[in-house]
Amino acid sequence: MHARTAAIGLALILGSLTLGGQSRPGLSPEDLFALTSVGQVELSPTGTHVAYSVVHNSEKGRPYAVVMVLNLGTGVAHALPRGSSSPLWAPDGRRLAYLGTVPEGSGLMVSEADGSGARLVAPVEDTNHPLPSAGRSVAWAPDGRRIAFVSATPGPESADAVGDPMVITRYLYKPTAGEGLTRFNDNRRTPLFVADIGTGQVTQLTTGAAYEHSIDWAPKGDDVPIAEAEQLYTALHDVGVPTTFVRYPREGHGLRETGHVVDALTRSLAWYRQYFGIQ
Repeated sequence: MHARTAAIGLALILGSLTLGGQSRPGLSPEDLFALTSVGQVELSPTGTHVAYSVVHNSEKGRPYAVVMVLNLGTGVAHALPRGSSSPLWAPDGRRLAYLGTVPEGSGLMVSEADGSGARLVAPVEDTNHPLPSAGRSVAWAPDGRRIAFVSATPGPESADAVGDPMVITRYLYKPTAGEGLTRFNDNRRTPLFVADIGTGQVTQLTTGAAYEHSIDWAPKGDDVPIAEAEQLYTALHDVGVPTTFVRYPREGHGLRETGHVVDALTRSLAWYRQYFGIQ
């Protein structure tokens, strides 16, 4: 009797679960097209607006992102043009910089805090080399009147790579989707630029075969420190450590020209002799 009662109870439970499943269907593979995700959240310094990107999967091909600007007081959200990315607030929170596209072209954009009045400040070119994607590529000056940014320009190998015969000297290791469907490096470099918001004047600050990335301004706004070796040199120099900064032209990460390798080894051996007495 107890076994029969338990069996009836189990049947009722399974029946209710089945009916519930019919009224509340589970996820299906097609539901992935309706999923969205949020990233790149930037709160304005004034605390009145927040800029964020929304990644959509609703179309064929790769997902696409839309940058939204939300007024926290009114709850009204404004969508920036499709393809916009990397929103960054001015220090006073009155303007927003981002990478985007307008009819005049693509590049560094500046809009009002609510996303309106967007205008192209400077064109920005990309490279399929992975290093420049590290760190910040756009930075407001503390006074809010200038913006530093990196943009790709042809490197010293570019002419040979498009000549006849085509000479490829730089290769991509395991390229990702963002680097394109090729293993050939596009030979572009990313020097540092500064754009004046008021006048529209763009000045190139660095040259050579290096990749500038992870940029920011000094607190006083009179320098734009860049990554790694330059930052280490500046930090050591500021605290009084005897320091020499050597920058080799036409080189990226690692030295390839024999003269540069010999010079670097000679300097390293001299340093060890001076501070460790190694002969």
